[in-house]
Amino acid sequence: MPKNTGKNFEYEFSRSLRDFAQSHPDFWWSRWPDYQDFSSTSHYRANKAPADFIALYKGQFHAYECKSSVGTRFNLEWVKPHQYDSLMHLKRCGALSFIAFSLRTNPDIHRSKARCFLIDISDYSLLQEKCIEADMASIPLENIEMVGIELKPTMVRVGAMKRRGRGWSLPHLLSPQEILSPHTKQKRR
Repeated sequence: MPKNTGKNFEYEFSRSLRDFAQSHPDFWWSRWPDYQDFSSTSHYRANKAPADFIALYKGQFHAYECKSSVGTRFNLEWVKPHQYDSLMHLKRCGALSFIAFSLRTNPDIHRSKARCFLIDISDYSLLQEKCIEADMASIPLENIEMVGIELKPTMVRVGAMKRRGRGWSLPHLLSPQEILSPHTKQKRR
């Protein structure tokens, strides 16, 4: 049975944020509940989440949508319109808005070599436009690698226990200017 690599990646990213917060007391973050979190009870309905995670660090608001892909392409339909619109709206309001991509070589998360990239929503928008113009339904992973900022894998603390689990190094939170892609830097000058 294949693993749910998307949810597993969210757990990894969550552990990474938690680990960063433990060494940076001026960092706050939260996971935004999914609609699925409420769907087991038919009486409750949740609004669609603007992103998987939101954070605040040194006065800068951050939003992260986590996506996972196994293979050589990322289907454009995997970023839902409400997710794209929310991230773009947050970006226009001054937030740092990213899609965090987990690229895996194997659907079994425990055996796969994984890489993680952050892509500013503006840069993702350009990739999306180019694919649509070329009549392509998916983005080649090489393009994500070219415009994304690669996060290094690391072992992070799992909950209050002393055991460690897979996570991602988040030094980009220290200096938002460092994480801007060349395209985004040019727009801000």
